[in-house]
Amino acid sequence: TDGADACESKDSDTALCADNGANTGRCVECETSAECTDPLRPTCGADGLCKGCIEHADCTSGVCNRDSGECVPASQIFYLSTTGTDDADCGATGDECKSVSHVVTTRLPSDTNRNWLKLGEGLFVDSISLSSTTLHLIGTLGDTGTTISSAGAGRIVTVDAGQVLADSIKLSNGTDGLYCEGSATVRIFDSEISNNNMNGLIATECTLEVHESRIENNGFVGASVNSGTLGLY
Repeated sequence: TDGADACESKDSDTALCADNGANTGRCVECETSAECTDPLRPTCGADGLCKGCIEHADCTSGVCNRDSGECVPASQIFYLSTTGTDDADCGATGDECKSVSHVVTTRLPSDTNRNWLKLGEGLFVDSISLSSTTLHLIGTLGDTGTTISSAGAGRIVTVDAGQVLADSIKLSNGTDGLYCEGSATVRIFDSEISNNNMNGLIATECTLEVHESRIENNGFVGASVNSGTLGLY
């Protein structure tokens, strides 16, 4: 109690006195992330200070905006699962949609504020066409992570305009993994583009950024650039 009172009187931003772990006896802002209530700083760091989110698991919604460090609220997210149902009202947890294509063509036009898609684990069979939209596709990597496949029947993702982010997703077993053209900007993070029949990635006059991702075992080339811009980070 004396330690807590001393911390509170010293600095309201570090009003807790840590009683366990590496920060024991120090004045801290948090000991667990539950004590970080600012959505811009939802994660308790090792130094006992609240910080922006880094991983999607840092957020109760399952989605971290890594550009801002803010947890994306569930009200801005469509949730998908391999056992979901593509109907007029799907998209909440417990009532997930089944395909990205359904969300893009049916749900997104009537609810444009929800442009984040959180895909659960497993295989999603889909061919996705995106145009003039801002969309964030967030999955989970790993042995049981998120895979999107066209089952060899065409390109998995085609983007001809707009801003698209793909994060923690495997694009596999399509004719091509992803094709972008024109004014489109596509950013790929922590993902895998593999085992596609022809090409992994094709950029034609578009901007394509690939961050900390794997491109391997595609039939022709991993990445092809035709008057576009490709950045590898």
